[in-house]
Amino acid sequence: MVDFHSYFKEHNIEYITDMWGQSHEVSGINIITTESTFKGKLNVTGLKEDGSEKKEWLFGSIKEYIDLLDKYGYDVIGISNFAKPVEEEFRRATYQLWLALNINRLDLVALSNTQGDVIHKVLSIYRKDEIDWQDIKYIETFLNLIQKENADTNLAKECADAIKAIHINKKMVFDRKVIQTIKDVINKKLNDMCMGRFYVKGKYLYVTQDILAFLKYAGTENRAKWEYSGFLGKKQFYCGGKITGRNLLARNPIMSYSEIAKVNFVDYEGEDSEFIKHMDNIIQMPLGTESNRLGGNDKDGDELFVLSTDYNLKEIKIEYLQNYNFVVKNETSENFNKNLLDLINQKLQEHLNKQFSNKDVVTIEDFVVPSLVQVNDEDKATAPSKEWNKENVIQFIIESEDKTGVITDINTAVENIANEERNLPKYALPIAIMKDLQGKMIDASKSGLFDQVVVPEVIKLKFREKPQFMYFKDGNKFNKDYSTESAMDFFSERMQKFKEYVNKVMREDTNRKIRTQKFENIYNYLMNPELDGNKVQKVIEELGSIYSKFINENKTLAILKSKINAYSSDDKYKREREIVDQKYKALYEKTKKAAEDVCNCPSLLATAAVRMTYINSKYNNQNDNYSFCWIVASEGILQNIKMHEDKEKIYVVKADKGEDDVFEWLGEYYKTEVFDGEYPLDFNEEKDMSIPDKYLIKENEELQDICDLKITIMGVEKGKAEEVAQKMLGNPYKLFVTENNWLGIDGNMSIKERETLTSGIDLRKYIDHHITIKEIVTAKNSQTIIKAIADVKG
Repeated sequence: MVDFHSYFKEHNIEYITDMWGQSHEVSGINIITTESTFKGKLNVTGLKEDGSEKKEWLFGSIKEYIDLLDKYGYDVIGISNFAKPVEEEFRRATYQLWLALNINRLDLVALSNTQGDVIHKVLSIYRKDEIDWQDIKYIETFLNLIQKENADTNLAKECADAIKAIHINKKMVFDRKVIQTIKDVINKKLNDMCMGRFYVKGKYLYVTQDILAFLKYAGTENRAKWEYSGFLGKKQFYCGGKITGRNLLARNPIMSYSEIAKVNFVDYEGEDSEFIKHMDNIIQMPLGTESNRLGGNDKDGDELFVLSTDYNLKEIKIEYLQNYNFVVKNETSENFNKNLLDLINQKLQEHLNKQFSNKDVVTIEDFVVPSLVQVNDEDKATAPSKEWNKENVIQFIIESEDKTGVITDINTAVENIANEERNLPKYALPIAIMKDLQGKMIDASKSGLFDQVVVPEVIKLKFREKPQFMYFKDGNKFNKDYSTESAMDFFSERMQKFKEYVNKVMREDTNRKIRTQKFENIYNYLMNPELDGNKVQKVIEELGSIYSKFINENKTLAILKSKINAYSSDDKYKREREIVDQKYKALYEKTKKAAEDVCNCPSLLATAAVRMTYINSKYNNQNDNYSFCWIVASEGILQNIKMHEDKEKIYVVKADKGEDDVFEWLGEYYKTEVFDGEYPLDFNEEKDMSIPDKYLIKENEELQDICDLKITIMGVEKGKAEEVAQKMLGNPYKLFVTENNWLGIDGNMSIKERETLTSGIDLRKYIDHHITIKEIVTAKNSQTIIKAIADVKG
């Protein structure tokens, strides 16, 4: 807000005149606004000498307007939007920006490095041969980012639960559900990259005019003789001094290379600066052609994308493309004995040094194509007014077919071909035509000029095929231009290969690491070992139908979701995705309530649900869903993990750039704090988290003998299974819990607990009791397991 009362007082202005010529005392004014923002000058009365429309106000005075507001019950001011503080240093750009720049394949790889590096860091703890627990900082920061970007969604809840679980016990980064969540989000980010959506240094800000010039204009006595006088010079922009120096500006949707402006942001300490210096979250722009270049923005609530040039592409080293981090062994290849990732970085530098041989610093500004400003001379034109009746409304609806998507897709095809040829100006005419039609289409809902939005047939025919990368928008492989391979087409295809590598890391490499580190039984952290096994089994049985119904309905929704375009930003597909998300939310809420009706003890419910989710349903590979228990009993799961708390804490906190051991994450700086302590769990006060004694194992409880129990003995020394089996046959062994929380039977050997739990037997109740191997079912030296039948002494 601007304190215009103080401004006018400072300049000894007590009265100002409105657009109807009426004078008002400054002290009685609450809002001063422009014609464009007020939107009350709509009546077309004819044409001016220059051919533009002559309009008149809908109201004869501001008093008439206020009286009408009172008459119809609109006696308050509503704020539809306002400029919030903007802290983000990076925002996602779209393919429309990249196609409007003169970039090639390597340029796009370099520009994608910020988001690629984020994914590379998140994969660290899963990718590296040795575990470095400090890499948890990337997992936590990533989950916080995803939670922030997807506020008030099921995904945000999953991320929040994962962060809490990792804070309690850092080994939870290897929990199947946590891994699944991270993998799904990374895949979504990679799909975005295939469509050119990735982070660049920049931010979206609302734009307005030179405010001091506007205040001078509002306060002048004779506006007819007033000469424009503001504090901003030609191509100078202002943002409270928070942004300074060279920047690029763009306004979505970007339809042409002519819509990107190079501007200078300045600081201002001159006369009247005290009235505007606090506004560092909006842009002020000068008088000039920049508004025309930027899609005809009229400064009445429009947003601009401010792209920073504060970096150097020549300093970038690509690390995230680890699928190319290998030495070519094929002797017939021209790259024999070379590391492909090193080669990519070498070629990138050679390309930049060749294309920009006279520059030490290369930024996104260097890819902007010089161009003239394109102006829509029919902007604000309107169709002749018609009487408000049913027939005219129906006719308006019939004629108002939205061609925005068609126009955008054709323009994308034009620019994609131009990009492959590295010659955007060659296609200046069709691009200009499509940009003009896009503007008319956007305004048609207000102007009524739908009949003027006609794509020339020659353009329709010549550019009817969509670029290959548009598969990630429409999900279709037909009607694609396979004769063209632009930078975006190339990049999209490479991102698909990188996605295959990521899935390998998150699946094969992580599974191997889990086996090596003996983390298979991490699900034990999610259960309460002090609960009576019979009570747990009873809850499992009562949850059976709820679980089955959830799995079936979840599968149905997954199939429905797979048939909806996951990539398109069209309103139709957005609505369809929102509907499915709401159905998921409803399913989760319904399932949670039904489960809590079965068992109102969170710890017990969690233990039973974990057994069903992680053990029973996975033993025979019934499904790969790890969500059920987290949906119905996340509080109980966290409570149970607390029983297995890891005292060493690794927390991520914000830091200043100059501090030691900081790491950068999308323009912000963080560091880790490592210490011994406990994580404070806070639950809803209305939630009863107590565990009644009746659910706990009774001390000195008389346990029944177990006969003929089928077991699988794991961790047998390779090549010695038959020898070990003969030694164990007929002998008793005392059950114990290993350092890795496994059910030990002898030395490094343990019993496959998932198998016995599925049989309804909780051997944890028999710790320190003897188990006798009475029959060997299978023992082969080629395997590291022994299958046997045993008796357990109660």
